[in-house]
Amino acid sequence: MGSRIYFDTCIISGIAKNDLARDEMQALFKIIQSPYFLCTSEVSKDEIEKIPKQFRIEHSRVYELLLKLNTLPIVQPSMLMLMGVGGGGVDPLFAVLKEIPLGDKDAEHLFQALKNNVDKFITTDQKTILKHSSKILEKTGLMVYSPVQYAEVLDKEV
Repeated sequence: MGSRIYFDTCIISGIAKNDLARDEMQALFKIIQSPYFLCTSEVSKDEIEKIPKQFRIEHSRVYELLLKLNTLPIVQPSMLMLMGVGGGGVDPLFAVLKEIPLGDKDAEHLFQALKNNVDKFITTDQKTILKHSSKILEKTGLMVYSPVQYAEVLDKEV
């Protein structure tokens, strides 16, 4: 089937705010032109909807443009947990992700990617996701890259 590559919300925000470094933008163009399945999830849309309206428009445009690529169906880690009710079973994969010092939204993005058979996760989130990329790989098998790191991988594949 080929690689499945997930874009984190920070990629969308970086494009919308035009604050990605030049090398990150060049790398993103290379990734977007690759023959692989590119995707994000509704988790990104939920995060964008929480941005104040005056800043949300550009984020929404970038999200919609990227969604021309592919949208993954959302998978619930636990219905009871998402409704704010305690108890109930939490998906074991989500529990593993919660053991890594990630924020809730970061764990949710990674969970969505893994449940949808994504094998590469692209982010610019240095403080949490990229910082723990080796631990994420070790515990889940998901490879996490910055755009520049993954563009280097693409260069070796060609």
